[in-house]
Amino acid sequence: MIKVIAKIGLILDMFRSYKSHSLAEISERLGMKKPALHAVLKSLVELGYLTKTESGRYCLGDNLVSLLQYARKNDILLDAAAEVVDELHLKLQEKVNFSVIVDGERMTVIRSNCSQTVTVNDSFCEKASFTQTSTGMVLLAYQKEAGLKSILEQNGIARDANLLNQLAGVRDKGFCVMDSDDGQAVFAAAPVFDAGNAICGALGCHIPRFRFSEIEGEVVEGLLAGAKKMHRRLNNAKLAF
Repeated sequence: MIKVIAKIGLILDMFRSYKSHSLAEISERLGMKKPALHAVLKSLVELGYLTKTESGRYCLGDNLVSLLQYARKNDILLDAAAEVVDELHLKLQEKVNFSVIVDGERMTVIRSNCSQTVTVNDSFCEKASFTQTSTGMVLLAYQKEAGLKSILEQNGIARDANLLNQLAGVRDKGFCVMDSDDGQAVFAAAPVFDAGNAICGALGCHIPRFRFSEIEGEVVEGLLAGAKKMHRRLNNAKLAF
């Protein structure tokens, strides 16, 4: 099974350039016998990953094109996030992160380290619900109605007037600053929008309360500038999720 999966990976990799290939070309390139290769190609065609032309050549199918486009989008987004997170971390010397929503859950996909002696516990931030962190609140605030309803239901969060007012406040300000439940830390975050002006992530910073008052303006300004920089890059790439 592992060998078959590896062969499938090699076959699909041949189509990254969007060129078409014949059975003979693929067989020669990969050193696979034609009968076995034909069976694999037939399955890939049935799954929509490849298409067989009238001339008998194979080319990318719609499903594989979609996967490649999705991978490209994520690569651009993560590259942009990594650059901004590193820049902001160097400027603030605090923990900076970039979070997205994956299958209805908040997930931190880029995170900086911090050389400060006292820092915010990352394990708490990862386990916290949407409403306990600024990145979570930002991600909720800019969801469309159907998306917001689905996320709240999935995570067992009450859709009450208090929450809706808080989310409206985030949108009015364009960012979110909030205390941790124990009051020992401050979470700040700004929304990142794609080329279609839909939210695609939240740029955040976790800071111990005793340091935040000294750099509050710098933190908010840095997050907003970083989010705008990411938006410009996504906009230039015409990247919409």
